[in-house]
Formats: sequence, C-alpha cells, structure tokens
Amino acid sequence: MAELTLSIKPDTLTLSREHRRIVAFDREGRWTTVFVDGVAYQRGLSGQVLEKALQPENGGLRKRLRALSPEERARLAEMTAELAGEARLRLERGDGLLRWELPPLVARVLEEAALRPEALALPWLERALAWDGARLEGDARRFLDVYQPISILPPDQYRAVYLQATSGCSYNKCSFCDLYRDRRFAMKTVEEFRRHVEAVRDFLGRTALGRRTLFLGDGNALMAPTDRLLHWMETASSVFPLAPGATIAERLRYVESHPGSYEGFYIFQDLFHTREKPVAELQALAAHGLRRVYLGVETGSEALSRFLHKPGRPSYALQAVRNLHRAGLAVGLILLLGAGGSAYAAEHVVQTADLLNRMELGPDDLIYYSPIVEIPGLPYQQAMDAEGIRRLDEAELEEQRRLLDAAIRAPRWPRGPRRSLYDIREFVY
Repeated sequence: MAELTLSIKPDTLTLSREHRRIVAFDREGRWTTVFVDGVAYQRGLSGQVLEKALQPENGGLRKRLRALSPEERARLAEMTAELAGEARLRLERGDGLLRWELPPLVARVLEEAALRPEALALPWLERALAWDGARLEGDARRFLDVYQPISILPPDQYRAVYLQATSGCSYNKCSFCDLYRDRRFAMKTVEEFRRHVEAVRDFLGRTALGRRTLFLGDGNALMAPTDRLLHWMETASSVFPLAPGATIAERLRYVESHPGSYEGFYIFQDLFHTREKPVAELQALAAHGLRRVYLGVETGSEALSRFLHKPGRPSYALQAVRNLHRAGLAVGLILLLGAGGSAYAAEHVVQTADLLNRMELGPDDLIYYSPIVEIPGLPYQQAMDAEGIRRLDEAELEEQRRLLDAAIRAPRWPRGPRRSLYDIREFVY
C-alpha cells in the first residue's frame, strides 16, 4: 500500500499519495487543487476548473490551459473524495503508512493545545467528504447569487477575499479587453455593499479564515467618491478585521498567526482617475487600510496607447504613481508584452522602460509582465489585421520581457520592486 502524506497549513489540508496524486482542500473542505501525474487542476469558488499541463511542441514544451466540462469536474470530485476517504480510514486505524508535514506555526498551536494532528485532520476530512460533485455544482450556483462574474485579479491577490463594491469598468473601451463587456458599470450603495459583505462572509465560511487580503473590485473601484470608498472600507473591516502593524511585512506576520485578520485592502484603478484623486484623499484611504493600487499602464508609448484605445496618456501613470507614493501606498504596474506586434515592439520597450525609470519604485511595488491575449472580434484584432501587423511569437514575447527587464534601472527585490509574469488565462476565482 502506498504511503500517504498529510500536510496541514492554516488555510489548506493537502493529501499526497507518493507525490503522484495530490489534493488540497480549503478550510470548508472544498477541493481547490488536484495534481495527477504531471497535470494540475485548479478549482475556483465559481466552480470553474482549469487544467494546466505542459505538452511537447517544436522540440520544447508549451503550456496547455483548458476549462473542464461538468462531467470532468464530477470525476475529479470523485477522486478527491476517494483520497479523503482513504486518509480518514488510515487515521482511524492508526495506519503506519501515513506521514505528517506540519509547518512551525501549526506544530506550535498543536503543542500549546496538547493536541495531536489527527484532532485537526479528522474534522477537516469529514468536511471534505461532504462535498460530492452535486454539492460542488450547487455551490457554484450559489456563487452567482453572491457575485457577478469575477473577471480578473492580480496574481498576488488570487486568494484575496473579493468584495464587489463596483460592477464592471467605468471606461470599458480598451480595444484588447473584454473582461467587463458583459455588464454596465455601477457602484453599490452603502447598504447594498453591507448586504454583499455579509453574503460573502456566509458563502466563504471557514475559507475566509485562510485568506490574507481584501480586494475591492471590479475594474476601477478607486474612481468612486472617497467618502463612499471610506464607507465601504469601514463596512468590510467590521466583518473582516484588519491586522495591526506599520508595514506590509509586519501585518502579514500578524495575519499568519491570527487567522481571520486581514493585511489590508487592494484595488484596481485606471490612470486618469488615479491621477485626479487628491493626495489628501489617498492618505485617508491609506489610513483606513488601503495598501496597494494596481494600474494597467500597458505601455509607455503614446502611439501604442492610442492604438490600444487606452484612456488618457502614458505620462498620466507617472503622476498617478507619485501621488500614490506620497500617500504611502504601493503600486502594482501591469505592462503588456507583444502589444502592437512588430510595428510597435521597439518603441514599446524603450518608452515603457523610460517611463518606469522615472517612478522611483520600491520594494512594496510590483511589476507584472502580461502577454497580450487576442479576443476574436474585438477592435484590437481587427486593427492588427487591417494594418497587416505581424504578431510576436512566444520566443519574441520572452525576448521583449527580457529587454524590458534589463532596461528598468530599479534594483531587484528586496531593494526594488518584485517583477513577475502575469498570464491572465490562468485566473480562476
């Protein structure tokens, strides 16, 4: 019989059969990740399951992403239940072919409470076994009672508690973006938001205890009047309390040892409205727990920005970042790779790097390189075809990333901003 490993973290119970079949469950018992013979499956609260695998192509490996059908989701649910049932049976029998992996925090909590790991694992496994395929599909339908579709988050916020203060994007005309074209922009009233926060709390249940941040969505919620934003933040923090601490690092350390507290608020915003928000108002938001604002800079090239139908000008990003930094807020800057293809490639690199080099970015800031994803029928694809512009292949995208990275003079983390890839196709919530 194969050895089974149980890993308990504050937010996740993971079962592993010889590292070939791995399942992770959230605190409510919903499965979140499955790994089977080199293929990974990610399940969101929405019920969507994304398959991630590497497949051979042209002498190398190419990432394959695919959304699973309801029938495939049901089969995965059966597999997760089978592994959870096996783990429960072994725990009840005291099976010798069972190994524990406990991080220091969990080990300390167990020691202080004079408990064995089984005291945490058995109730968790019982919750996991209650989530059969039918219940998971019902939970996905319940998700749509709580949220409109959650289109995107920055990678560092994929596990945030998402609070939908606004719906859609107030601009919604970028030629390459279809993330919010299924809805009109709207802002919740204070009372509507209070009911939404309570519904999120009830839907997440114990799962909320394993999350560390609060994200105010949708597309550019920071454009809301500041008094409305402050009401939203006060309402949210009354249900999801904020951690104390003077720095992000201090607050994160507190959250790690105090499940059910949150490091702060994070938010998207477009360049125009961020530039226009007075520093004093940004400071008030920071005092109420706002930590970082994510900006779709996309490019430093004015010509490419016009081609993408972006609002405002790239230079607005410089003023926006300066205002946010003056208010004590960090920024997350999203840059497109491959935008405008071969026609704009050279100036995109040079002018984007020049823009970022004037921003004085620090260790709490982020730079994301996001390969452009063409959506059939959108104005971007039509313009590329009409002008006969060649798309960059994957090797050229990687080279553009390398050139941008090399041209940015900010020091590497931990003295400067973190830099990483951001593939929007991998997002599920």
